Amino acid sequence: MKLKLLLLFSVLFCFSADAQIKKQLIVPSTGHTGKSQTKIILPGESNTNNSICEQGLNLTKVSWSSTKLSELRRGIKILSVDLQNTPNWFETKLDVTARSSESKFKFSDKIKANLEQSEPNIEFEVLSNHVDELGIKHFQLIETYKGIPIYGSEYNVHEYLDGKLLVSGNFKKPILENGNINVSSIDAEQIVISQLKKENISFFATSNLAKLGVQQNKLQYYFSQQKNLWYLIHEIKIMPNPSTNLTFLIDASTGEVIDQFSNICKIHTNCNHEHNTTVNPEGHESATALDLFGISRTINVWKEGATYFMLDGNRSMFSLTNSKLPDEPAGGILTLDAKNTAFNENDFRVSQVTSSNNQWSNATAVSAHYNGGKAYEYFKNVHSRNSIDGKGGSIISIINVRDENGAKMDNAFWNGEAMFYGNGDQAFTSLAKALDVAGHEMSHGVIQNTANLTYQGESGAINESFADIFGAMIDRDDWKMGEDVVVRTYFPSGALRDLSNPNNGGRSTDQYWQPKHVSEQYKGSQDNGGVHINSGITNHAFYLFVQELAKTRSEEASKTIAEKVYYRALTNYLSRSSQFKDLRIAVETAASDLHGNTDVLAAVKKAFDAVGIGGSGGSTGGTNYQKDLVTNPGKELILCTDQTQIGVYTFDPSNGAVVQLSSKKTISKPSVTDNGSHIFFVADDNKLYVLTLNRSTGVYAESVADSDPFYRNAIVSKDGKRIAGLSKTADNLIYVYDFGLQVFTEFKLYNPTYSQGVNAGNVQYADFMDFDHSGQYIMYDALSEITKSDGTKYEYWDIGFINVFNSATNKYGDGKVEKLFSDLEENSSIGNPVFSKNSPYIITFDYYVESNTSASYAVLAANIETGDLGEIKSGRTQTGYPNYNLRDNTLLYDGADSNGENIYIIGATSSKIMGSGSETNLIREAKWGTWFGNGNRSLQVNTKEFDFINEMTCSPNPFTETIELQVQSTKSEKVNISIYDILGKLQYTTVLYLQEGKNSKTLSLQQLNSGNYQLVIHSEKGLSATRIIKN
Repeated sequence: MKLKLLLLFSVLFCFSADAQIKKQLIVPSTGHTGKSQTKIILPGESNTNNSICEQGLNLTKVSWSSTKLSELRRGIKILSVDLQNTPNWFETKLDVTARSSESKFKFSDKIKANLEQSEPNIEFEVLSNHVDELGIKHFQLIETYKGIPIYGSEYNVHEYLDGKLLVSGNFKKPILENGNINVSSIDAEQIVISQLKKENISFFATSNLAKLGVQQNKLQYYFSQQKNLWYLIHEIKIMPNPSTNLTFLIDASTGEVIDQFSNICKIHTNCNHEHNTTVNPEGHESATALDLFGISRTINVWKEGATYFMLDGNRSMFSLTNSKLPDEPAGGILTLDAKNTAFNENDFRVSQVTSSNNQWSNATAVSAHYNGGKAYEYFKNVHSRNSIDGKGGSIISIINVRDENGAKMDNAFWNGEAMFYGNGDQAFTSLAKALDVAGHEMSHGVIQNTANLTYQGESGAINESFADIFGAMIDRDDWKMGEDVVVRTYFPSGALRDLSNPNNGGRSTDQYWQPKHVSEQYKGSQDNGGVHINSGITNHAFYLFVQELAKTRSEEASKTIAEKVYYRALTNYLSRSSQFKDLRIAVETAASDLHGNTDVLAAVKKAFDAVGIGGSGGSTGGTNYQKDLVTNPGKELILCTDQTQIGVYTFDPSNGAVVQLSSKKTISKPSVTDNGSHIFFVADDNKLYVLTLNRSTGVYAESVADSDPFYRNAIVSKDGKRIAGLSKTADNLIYVYDFGLQVFTEFKLYNPTYSQGVNAGNVQYADFMDFDHSGQYIMYDALSEITKSDGTKYEYWDIGFINVFNSATNKYGDGKVEKLFSDLEENSSIGNPVFSKNSPYIITFDYYVESNTSASYAVLAANIETGDLGEIKSGRTQTGYPNYNLRDNTLLYDGADSNGENIYIIGATSSKIMGSGSETNLIREAKWGTWFGNGNRSLQVNTKEFDFINEMTCSPNPFTETIELQVQSTKSEKVNISIYDILGKLQYTTVLYLQEGKNSKTLSLQQLNSGNYQLVIHSEKGLSATRIIKN
C-alpha cells in the first residue's frame, strides 16, 4: 500500500537569500588540475571490518516519479500520474468556504490549482451530477479550451461527506498551428456521407426500429497520438443503417478524416453504443412456451383485441399512456422477427411475433424474449437500474437476422437501439439460445449510458470486459461465454471466451485465445486496438477477485459482492478514456466505499496484482529487494561537530557523555565506517584526516590520511574499503580511492533523462555523498543548471546514484548514473541523502521548495524499491542533514533555536519513511550528526535468509557455559557458525552439517566473558542470526 503523507507544510516562511537547500558554497571555478595519485595512509589496524560477506548489492534502477514531491506543494495525495507526470487520480480537500459554492466554479478553480495550471482559457464545465445511496456526490466534468470541449478530457469529481475530493481525469492543453474553422458542421456531415459511399456502406433514409442518420455532431479539440498533432475537429456519430454505428473525426480546418471507428459490438470477430413508471395490467398476459433448450419458460405477452404480441408490458418501467401499441411501446420488452432478411437492405423491415391463442411455437422468439426479461431483471433487482438506459427505455430484440450479404449471420450484436440475433452458420448455432451472449450485448447499453467508454484500445477493452462480466453474472452458472451456442470445430474449448482461463485452451494465434496478464497484452491496431483481445486481462481480474473472496465465503456470495463493486466503479468512477490502471483505482475505490478497508479491498488489490495492472505487477515472480541487514551489535554513538564546526565529537545517547576526538575545524560532515573503526573528515586546510579506533583502549588517534590540500568533502565506505572525495574547486567529478587497488579514479557526473524532450541541465558540482552498504554505489546530491527556452537560467539540487566499483571483478565501476527523480519540478530541490542503517532500500533526505516570496523545508524519506515517499518532519526553516539510528526507528537532523544550532531527534514508524511523535532537542550547540555502532556485522546487502531453515533457537538463553543450538532444515547443507562480541570481534567459529529435519548442536563457550554476543549461521547461500547472552 502506498503510504499517506502525515501532514502538509503548515507554515510558509519569509524568503531570504539563505532560503535554499545548501548554504552558499565557496567553490572556486578555476584552478582545478585533478587529483594527484597520492596514497591514503591508515595507521594502526586494518581499515576493513570483519564482514562475513563482501559481495554487494547491484542497486536496481531508480525510476521514481517526481510527482511524489508534488503532493507536498500541491496539497494533494497523488494516486496516479499520466505520461507527462500530471496527476490523473488524486485526493484533495474542498475548502469549507467552497462547499456551498456553485459546482461549476468551485471545481474548476480547485482542479486548476491542484494541477498548477494558470492558463485562463482552460476551464472545467460540470455536465452532470448525482448523489448515490451512501451520500457521496458525483460530478462529471469536461475540460474546455476557449469554451470548446477537449476530446477525451473528461473529469470525475467525487465529494465525500467529510469534504474529501477524489478527482480523476486526463488533463490536456491544446497547441494548434491552425485553429481556423474552414469546414462547417454541415459540410463535415457531407464529408462523412461521401466517405460512407466510398466504403460501400448502405445509407437508409428511415427505419422502423432505429433512429438513423447523424446522432451527434460536436466541435472539439482532439490530439492524435498516431500523428502527434492537435486538431480542431467535428466529432460525428452516425448510424447509416441498423447494423452500422460509426464515429468520424473530421478536421474542421481542412476536412480531412483524421480517424474513424465502429461503435458496434458483435459477439464474435471484431461494442460502445448509442442507445413514467406505472404498472398497467390492461392487456398483460402470461404464457408458457418452450425455448431453444426445450425448456418451458414463463414469459409475459400482450393482448390487443384477439391477437397476442410478444411484448412484455408487465414491468414497472412500462407506460401505457406513452405507448403506441403494439409497435412503439414505452418501457416495454419487445421481440420482433426480421424474417431472414438482411439488415443492410433498404426494404429491411421487421414484423411482430404474434399468436392467436397464446400458444408459442417459435422457440427462437421465446429464447430472445426470455433473455430480454432476464437482462432487465438483473439490472433492476441487483443494481436498482431502470432498464438498459437507466430511464425506463424499451428493450427490443430482433430474431432471424441475415448478415449484410444476405447469408446466415454467425453473430449477434447490439446497435445502440436493439438486440440483433443471427441463427448461426459455421461457428455458432442460433445465437438467441445464449443468455450470456444476450446479457453481454445488452450490457453495452448500460456501459454507453454510464462511463461511455471509448471503443478503442484499453478503454474499449474495459468496455468489452464489463459486458462480459455482466453477461456472466446474468447467466451465472459458469465463467464461460457462449458455451451454449459455439461449434467445437471452431472453439475446441467449448466456449467463445472464458473469464477463468482467458487463454481458453489456445495459443496467441488462435481467434479464441485472450491474454490473462499484461505481459501478454496485444499492442497492435486490429480489432479497434484489441478491444475483444485484451478484455481477457480485465475479465480475469474480476474472476480472481471473486475467487479471492470465495476463500472465506461461498462463490455465490462472492459474486454478489464483486458485481456490486464493479457496477459502482462503472457508474461512478470510470470515464470515457479510462485505462487499465484507472480501472484498478476505480474498483479499489468502489470496494472501499462499500466495504471499507476489509478483505474485499484486499481481494481487489490481489486480483489486479495477479494480472499485472498496477501494484506490484503480479502476485508471483519477481525479486524481493527489500532485505534488511542484521542490526549492528555494538554500542550506539553519535558522531558530530559543534555548531561552529570546530572539533569532532562522539556523543553517547545512553548517558549524555561527550568525547572530543579532534580539535580541527571541519568544512564538511565527518564520515564513519559501519563498525566505527575509522572516521574521516576534511579540515579547513583542505587535507584529509582520519581518526582510527584502538579497540583495546577505546581511544581514537588522529592522523593525516592525505596531505594533498585537495578536498572539500570526503566519505568512507561502510566496509572501510574505499574513500570518495570532492575537489575544493568546482567540477562535476567524484574521486574514488580503493585501498586494495591503491589508485584514484575520476567519475564524471551527468544528468540522464528518461522523458523525451526533458532537459535536466548540466551538473556543476556535487556536495554531499553516502556509500551504499555494498560499497559499490555512491548516492550524492549535485547542483545543476538549466537554461530555459527564454534564455534565463535557474539552478537546482537533486539526488543521483553512481556505480563506482564492481565487487565481482574487483575493478572500478562503469560510472553509470541513475537519478532519484527523472524531472524534478522547477523551484524544488532535494539533497543531503543518506541510507538507513539496516534497509538498503530506505533513504532520507532534505526537501526544499521556493517561490518569489516564501520557502519551505522538510525532511523526507523514501523507499526506492516501491517508490513510496514519506514525511519525517515538515514546517522546517533549514536543511537537516538527516540520519538514522542503529534500529532505524529514530532519525536525527539539524535544527536551531534562539541559542544556536542543535541536533534534534524524532521517531519513525515501522515503514521507516514516516515520522512519528514530536521532535526532541537531543544535543545542544551541535550539528552534522551521524549515528553509528562499534560492532561488526555482515554488510552483504543481497544476502537472503536461508530458504531451507525454518526455525533456529538457542537454549538456555541466557546461558552460563554451554548453549544448545537447534535448527529445523528442509535440506542437507554445510553451514558455518560464528559468534561475535559487541565490538564485532570474532570469538568462536565451527561448522555444522545440517540434515533434513531437526538438527541440534551443543556449543561449549566457557571461554567467553559475560556479555552480549551475536550468533550467525552463514554460507554462500544466505545467513541467519540471533543474539545470545552469557551470564
